Amino acid sequence: MLGLLPSRLPGGAAGRIYELGSGWGGKAFALARRYPEQIVIGYELPLLPWLFSRLRLLVHPQTNLMFRLADFRHADLSDAALCMCYLAGPSMDGLDEKFRNELPAGALVLSNTFALRQWQPLDTVEARDRFHSPVYLYEALGAGEDRDTG
Repeated sequence: MLGLLPSRLPGGAAGRIYELGSGWGGKAFALARRYPEQIVIGYELPLLPWLFSRLRLLVHPQTNLMFRLADFRHADLSDAALCMCYLAGPSMDGLDEKFRNELPAGALVLSNTFALRQWQPLDTVEARDRFHSPVYLYEALGAGEDRDTG
């Protein structure tokens, strides 16, 4: 999944990385190691996976990584360099408008399995899992910009 990402993200050190629905924290840890100059924030709503991620962070500290027990739908993503998600279809549909209204131009969105229907991906690959899940990489146009999906 991370193979689609460039070695340097837009926004440099100022751009944050958000994992929306960080689960047990595995991808957030990988992102923090890959981009040590950028802050990585994992959002998770269920208590148990969030608690596991926090405990893992205590055992394996990453100074640029934090986990928030919160609904990412209420988070401000206007400083994002990258948003990463592995969310079911209805959740992805709700993110289209949020991304369109908040993400700065050039911010990247990486999504596993579920596409943003109104967006044209920059690239798509198959994950190396048993389902050969599609992984989509998108680029934001900028807050409030419309997409030509024709």
